Amino acid sequence: MKKRSPSGNVSDRVAGSATFHLTECYSSPTVVQAAPVVVGWKLLSASLLFDQNKDNFPIIMNHFIKKSLSVSCIGLAITNTAFAKWPTYRADNRRSGSTAQTIKLPLTKSWNHQGGIPQQAWTGPAKWDTYAKNAGLQSMRNFDPCYYTTIADGKLYYGSSSDNAVHCFDINSGKELWTFFTNSAVRFPPSLANNRAFFGSDDGHAYAVDTTNGNLIWKVNAAPTTQNIINNGKLISTHPVRTGITLVGDQAIFAGSLLPWEDSYLHAVTQKSGKSTYVKKAHGKEEKVRGYNQAHTGVTLQGAILTDNKHLYIPQGRAAALKFDVKSGNTLGNMGHAGGVFCILTEDSQLIAGPSSQKNRNDQISLTDQKGRSIAAFNNANRAVIYKGQAFMHINGSLKGLDYTTYSSLSAKRADTIVAANKIKKTNKPKYDQLMAEVKGLDTEIKACSMWETPAAAIAELIVAGDHLICGFDGKVEIYDTKSGKSLWSAPIEGIAHGLSVSDGHLVVSTNKGEIISFK
Repeated sequence: MKKRSPSGNVSDRVAGSATFHLTECYSSPTVVQAAPVVVGWKLLSASLLFDQNKDNFPIIMNHFIKKSLSVSCIGLAITNTAFAKWPTYRADNRRSGSTAQTIKLPLTKSWNHQGGIPQQAWTGPAKWDTYAKNAGLQSMRNFDPCYYTTIADGKLYYGSSSDNAVHCFDINSGKELWTFFTNSAVRFPPSLANNRAFFGSDDGHAYAVDTTNGNLIWKVNAAPTTQNIINNGKLISTHPVRTGITLVGDQAIFAGSLLPWEDSYLHAVTQKSGKSTYVKKAHGKEEKVRGYNQAHTGVTLQGAILTDNKHLYIPQGRAAALKFDVKSGNTLGNMGHAGGVFCILTEDSQLIAGPSSQKNRNDQISLTDQKGRSIAAFNNANRAVIYKGQAFMHINGSLKGLDYTTYSSLSAKRADTIVAANKIKKTNKPKYDQLMAEVKGLDTEIKACSMWETPAAAIAELIVAGDHLICGFDGKVEIYDTKSGKSLWSAPIEGIAHGLSVSDGHLVVSTNKGEIISFK
């Protein structure tokens, strides 16, 4: 069954218009490094604004025309699937990329699906930072290199930046069950709860649809207007929803944001109706609950929202992630100095984020505590997963397992000791030397936190499923034992495995080529 968005779809057939390819912008907040170069937001909005609610708004695709997609999935057998789920991006709201579900090896190919190549929001970093005179920059907004997937109740879902739709498949057969079209790219997979799929679109709206048939339940505009601009060949809202939708309690939280010199809007609405003010019944009493539509200036909220149910953490790309109060939507400041859109929130609410800077040619992920203080940094690392007190990451040509509980504690102590030493460096040399000697001792203890190390090519993604560490590489996916680092199974794929998810007897591998392969 195919479903089309009630509002129709937009077109790239705009007479006499120019197409601006926005890339990450550097140096000055009034320059967009693009082809052609666009100076300021006002130039974009002055000449390229459209109202998508007009009756004659053009249609980009006929919903009767079926367009094949590409995402790649690899299915695995797991031992208990009764309540198996991967209901949101990277498994949970902390984006941990981990699950207790166990996997059974070896694997046999089951099915595959082909489709369109992902069309990323940002085509890449600027080639040159004029202000800093630095070339060879790395991307800080690579949040949609593939079609990430979510899984629940025997169904697999993903959002497409190719055909602007959310797709639902039967996880076992690979049969497509329904498709819901929006008016622009969908960057993150739906978050799933109560037979509903929640997702955002570059058309500036947040959506909730019925997981049974794809019917629209509600639609909310995250932007202050219904105007659009052209970006990379597509019409998008002036405030696209590129955070996905995070479900907290009975609320759905998302943001409409694009450029830092225009206000960004952080929303919290009820999952039931999409309204920001509603009546909640509990313990025989009615309570009026207010969500929010908070405007924030000088920020760019793009990347999946993280939460520990007390605070929200939202990536910004080349700037450090921001911390917000989950109840009010008020900002609580920056989280350290690390940018990037790869973020993990640990169980003790420490933030792992990277890459740390657009100007570093080598990857680095940083560890920041709840107060926004930088504790540690992992050089030449771009991905990590933490599960049951253990951390796994790729560093300097090797895949490594660490005792994260001990490592985190020692790193925090080391940071405190260095701060104390620097305060007395000029006034108490003997005490300073003593503290720096303690730092050296802590360095030795930190090195001893390594559990195992095995040579491996650079990774694109990694997750944990039970006792298995699953790694996505360029050209293959491979499974290792978490206790020893021993390789247990691998399978070749075409392209780079940027996305991994496990549920219902399957490991879903999403590639930059857009292929889905199932092994079971």
